[in-house]
Amino acid sequence: LQEKAKNFGRAANQKQYESKSGGHRVYNFLKNEVESTEPWLRRHVSDHSSVSYGTEVLRMLIKLGIDRAEFRGDDPFTESFTWALNLLSVELVKIRNLLVSFSSHEVIWIYRRNCAFLFLSVATDNLKWCDTGMKPIPLAVEEINRFLTIEVIDTFHESVESYSMSKMTPTPDFDKIHTHSHAMAYIFWVYLHMKRFRLDELLGDFSNMKDIGTKATAALVSDGSITHNLWRFISNQENDQRLGGKST
Repeated sequence: LQEKAKNFGRAANQKQYESKSGGHRVYNFLKNEVESTEPWLRRHVSDHSSVSYGTEVLRMLIKLGIDRAEFRGDDPFTESFTWALNLLSVELVKIRNLLVSFSSHEVIWIYRRNCAFLFLSVATDNLKWCDTGMKPIPLAVEEINRFLTIEVIDTFHESVESYSMSKMTPTPDFDKIHTHSHAMAYIFWVYLHMKRFRLDELLGDFSNMKDIGTKATAALVSDGSITHNLWRFISNQENDQRLGGKST
């Protein structure tokens, strides 16, 4: 299937697929493959290859849908960036629903990061219109703010609350402990990529995100459940740089 997806992707750029019927064939194939990712993950929550494949077909579907809006038979008139952000928002909802049942499974969190990366990529492309004198689409801005609220702020507070409650039990709840580690790593990852995409400059006030990113990093540094805690090494390096010393 993965090779078939790649072949369709290459075909989308070839002349024989520049016709409307050919484009619809590619679009519908990619759409069906994206829609099959969540049911497959629900049955095979440790399948890393399905996440790799699902991310690739999702990326290809977004590229095709943005480049050739006429192929989107279900919604050809919605502005391309808004369509892509809505599509990714729906996929993120599916992932959050999966995490209700499989909160500590790393594969689901990896897919969440992949979808968040695609969302931030599309959002950045839209917001950069401001640099060319064009205004970002209001609905796209609304989707970005909703993304930050749900994927960063709500995830942080829900994870902290759940983790705090787990520490009150007489025996460790390892599912909640591992879920907390995954959530903090995800939040830090989103925060880091928002900075890399310069969304902090494009959005304006970034203080709330910075505060949560700092708290997520501190939680990871102090996380005793991580055997090889790379976060402590990174934190030590940053402290040494602030003090003008050299890290070991």
